[in-house]
Amino acid sequence: MEQIDPMLTGEIPWSADELGAVLDHAVSLHHTPHDDWNRQEKGVNLLNDDGSVDRIRFNPDMIENQMMDYLISRLRKQGVSQPVMMSHGWRFMETMAFLNEHSKRLRQEALIVDDPDDADALMISESLIAALATARYDGVKLQGPKREPVRTFHLERIIEEARRLGAEEGP
Repeated sequence: MEQIDPMLTGEIPWSADELGAVLDHAVSLHHTPHDDWNRQEKGVNLLNDDGSVDRIRFNPDMIENQMMDYLISRLRKQGVSQPVMMSHGWRFMETMAFLNEHSKRLRQEALIVDDPDDADALMISESLIAALATARYDGVKLQGPKREPVRTFHLERIIEEARRLGAEEGP
């Protein structure tokens, strides 16, 4: 049987408070002029078979790169190991994709609503954040030109768990 990386199955949970804080930072970046973002060049070096090195530079104007830089810095300060850091980064990206792909349904379920104080922002229920912080990737989406299956959150299970957690929280 094929061994699957725990990062790709959602086996490594995150705290709802930490995921919520990172989502809050994403909102703040949307309201911050790009000139105020961290403009320091970032990238990776790739060692080729012939010994030469190729450098891939990350575009500092992409919010995804800003968020990963923020997330890595935040988790390093907490002493989080690299595998767990990678898992949390993956979970953040899956969370953003999930919220984007399922926003209509999540609105119908009242798990996300428009922020009355900010026309560009959403309010995400604490129970939904908690469900996304700990859920395994039991769903599948087709991705890429070959439409290959990739593990992701299962919509119905997330909604069910968010409802359960919301009921525990009370009014």
